[in-house]
Amino acid sequence: MPFDGSPDENATQHGFHIHRYRLSRSGLNPKDEILTIYDLVKLYKKVQPDILHHVAMKAVLYGSIAARIADIDKTVNLFPGLGYLFTHKSLKIKILKRIFFRVFRTVIARQKSYLVFQNYIDRKIFTTLGKMPKEQCVMIPGSGIDVDKYPFVPENNKGPVRIVLPARMLRTKGVYEFVEAARILKKQKLNAEFILAGDPDPKNRDSIPIEQLQEWNKEGVVKWIGWQEDLGKLFSECNIVCLPSYREGLPKVLLEAGACGRAVVTTDVPGCSEVIKDEDNGLLAPKQSAVKLAKITKKLITNYNLRQPMGLKGRKIVLKKYTSNQIIKANLDLYISLLTNNQIGFSYSQEEPARTITNHRPTQ
Repeated sequence: MPFDGSPDENATQHGFHIHRYRLSRSGLNPKDEILTIYDLVKLYKKVQPDILHHVAMKAVLYGSIAARIADIDKTVNLFPGLGYLFTHKSLKIKILKRIFFRVFRTVIARQKSYLVFQNYIDRKIFTTLGKMPKEQCVMIPGSGIDVDKYPFVPENNKGPVRIVLPARMLRTKGVYEFVEAARILKKQKLNAEFILAGDPDPKNRDSIPIEQLQEWNKEGVVKWIGWQEDLGKLFSECNIVCLPSYREGLPKVLLEAGACGRAVVTTDVPGCSEVIKDEDNGLLAPKQSAVKLAKITKKLITNYNLRQPMGLKGRKIVLKKYTSNQIIKANLDLYISLLTNNQIGFSYSQEEPARTITNHRPTQ
């Protein structure tokens, strides 16, 4: 793990060994990036693992390069989201994206590897734009939910309707749109409370300054409560979970909300629309539109009889395909396939299903 990471005590208690290496999550200094790959090559040659499992964009790229240098050919490369390269559209980002695909195709050409994606759209980008072999690109939806930690709790229908956005306080999580939507709805005198649950991430270029969060809190438009360890408890005390993100891999927080039986408002973007089906277990809004987010959120705020069945459906969906045991089995199947050189039978469909979006009308 990176030098600045915090090792999980539970990991060491379960027999995992923690190895540290240099990594700047958002830095692009050539010297630092080369040192990261150097650290990984040394580590891989020392440990000689049977399989390498890389998680997230930089770890996948640099880990795969290091694996090739260290002559380790079995890798699982997980993309929990495509990150900054796919949420920004500057010329610099377009150039970096092309370089990434070209280097990555070269690096994995001689490896027995799987690329794991958490939604169909990300997988399609890699098989079309990235020209990666389809048989190496696998869809496994998320990291899995321990449903015992997120029990269903009937919604409290008394008092103000509480809407929570649980995420890192980043611009790309739709925090600004959520705050503006809250401002719009408060002017309509709705009996509702809007909550931000999460901390800023200073090392992320999209992080919202703590001074801005404090200012919103002081204004009273939203209530910022910071990072919450027990999201199950928080969701049990809220009525609606909202994530107006610009792009996700597969947002675990929406699965946690579903496990708790809460209706969701989120954006019609990769990842979010994978979990939430419009008018089924939640509602979908266009990204980066506070006005439309406010209109769609109002529909749930003012209709308990709509929220309740959506929450129940969310719980059923999580139990059907997103539990920890199901996701663990899918990952173990990948490991067995690499070790035995046998093709696996995928637990999840690898092709995108048909989907429809409802045109929402404003609540009168």
